[in-house]
Amino acid sequence: MEQVLVRTGLASFSGHDPAFGDTGLTQLQIWAGNDGSRLFLFSVNDPTAAREWLKAQQALGHVTSAEFIRTA
Repeated sequence: MEQVLVRTGLASFSGHDPAFGDTGLTQLQIWAGNDGSRLFLFSVNDPTAAREWLKAQQALGHVTSAEFIRTA
């Protein structure tokens, strides 16, 4: 199963965004940092759509990092 860890510095960033449904991702977990940052764990349903969405979010400055991972 492919997953992605996404870090954002925006406390207002939410996996529940109305436009989130077409991203190829399913939210599994959210962690909150003391500084207001968020770390999201998503399962990847559509790698192409997920990469396109993440690239756009990084360009907008909403996502500070994203790493695709898989269970070892």
